[in-house]
Amino acid sequence: MSKQDLECTLSNEELNRAKRLGSNWKKQISVIQKLHQRIRNRRNDFLQKTSTEIVLANQLIVVEDLNVAAMVRSNLSLQISDSGWGYFRQMLKYKCDLYRREYLEVNAAYSSQECFMCGHTDKGNRKTQRLLAQSTDNCLRLAKVPDIQDVSLPLQENKSLK
Repeated sequence: MSKQDLECTLSNEELNRAKRLGSNWKKQISVIQKLHQRIRNRRNDFLQKTSTEIVLANQLIVVEDLNVAAMVRSNLSLQISDSGWGYFRQMLKYKCDLYRREYLEVNAAYSSQECFMCGHTDKGNRKTQRLLAQSTDNCLRLAKVPDIQDVSLPLQENKSLK
């Protein structure tokens, strides 16, 4: 539990102990509103600075087209809502327009199962996704091929035909 969450919990407990619509209750409501405003400002500041840094450092920004609304209904709803994923994507999009950068949204389906070198999609690739960038031995298709240079040209030709 973060410091902010603890502060919110304690403030809400204090609100529950106060008599409804009494003077202390109204004071506590204003304390809670200020606390939530401070949290909102911190999150907005972080997202603004991070999105600007990413856009200025890159000419092309590629983002997975995640269904954030559906993800919020999952068991990670609090963490997803707190991090502001949808708002972050909006910021990246408008800042790319502002700084004349290219912004792409790619389909999220199979993105973690697809080999970045050959485009082969397999469930087994997801298990070693972190290692895919380090070695070609982790892609199940490339592991079966004796030499990557022998197959790279035909694979590129196949991709251009699609």
